[in-house]
Amino acid sequence: MRKSTALLFILLFSFAFAQAQQDSSLNEYKGIYKFKEGSSVPSVEITIQDGELYATATIGSAVLSKVAKDTFSIHERNGLIYFSRNTEGKVVFIHVEVGELVLEGAKEGSALAFVDPKRSFALRRQ
Repeated sequence: MRKSTALLFILLFSFAFAQAQQDSSLNEYKGIYKFKEGSSVPSVEITIQDGELYATATIGSAVLSKVAKDTFSIHERNGLIYFSRNTEGKVVFIHVEVGELVLEGAKEGSALAFVDPKRSFALRRQ
């Protein structure tokens, strides 16, 4: 009985630890990203809900599924989101493609002057 209790405790602890690591790695994407003035969508807020990234904008909300580092899909809308980092490795920029809609915006409170060109969206797509 003690062995099974200890095993159950270890499994629960491992699951909780893995979940906490996933949440902390997603934290770097959280924030409000402002799109260019005059865009059909003014901004998008990226949050974490139930251990997954979640995007909320005036046109709707969706769960984001990780495709690769800094790339997420929007299954409900058949779209993609690309995040870019500055030279310090911090997420500071977002590029959204949903059908014909393409939006780009800066994360509130970030300095875009220091975006690493090697990690920018334009270079990643070539």
